[in-house]
Amino acid sequence: MQARPSPTPSAPPMQEPDQPLEPAAFLPPADFAARAQATDPAIYARAEADAPAWWAEQARQRLDWDTPFQAVLDDSNPPFYTWFADGTLNASYNCLDRHVQAGHAGRVAFRWHGEQGEERGLTYGEILADTQRLANALKARGVGKGDIVGIYLPMIPEVVVAMLACARIGAPHNVVFGGFAPSAVRERMEVSRAVALITADGARRRGHTAPVKQAWTRRSPGWTRCTR
Repeated sequence: MQARPSPTPSAPPMQEPDQPLEPAAFLPPADFAARAQATDPAIYARAEADAPAWWAEQARQRLDWDTPFQAVLDDSNPPFYTWFADGTLNASYNCLDRHVQAGHAGRVAFRWHGEQGEERGLTYGEILADTQRLANALKARGVGKGDIVGIYLPMIPEVVVAMLACARIGAPHNVVFGGFAPSAVRERMEVSRAVALITADGARRRGHTAPVKQAWTRRSPGWTRCTR
């Protein structure tokens, strides 16, 4: 007697590509929404009526500018749009200094959870001090405005410090995923013409510690560009 094949379960119906996805709403907790910076529902109508004017107002109120902008939106070459092109600011200052100066040095800026259950709450004051220290170290090694700095770190708070330190001195940063092999890191440093690389002695992953700096040094003999 020949066995009969088991019936194949029917797949869920496919949604046609030209049909919009079903909308879904994920509302925040009420106590979280009550602490929002913007609570007036009228802002949506104002933003829709004149988006550039609304964003200019937000930029002037919520950011500290070294050179206040006059031009808001340049949409003369779509799809390439430029906002606040004639204004200048320091991203590191806006992320840290202004909060410390406002009396919030002891407020937790973000919380970090490590791979092995570690937890750290980093305050604005702590991050600012570390950022200033690293920025000064980079300048002492000759890194300045316009120099590319590579960042090759595990997922630790110092990644944020490194990015903010680079922004503080006007050095664009090139973040490389901490799990990449040294050869991949070197390629990215060469392509971006980085003058310095910020890394760590080791990185913990899945219960093991990998010797990051040692592996980079061993796999990149003759590397001369990152000498600062």
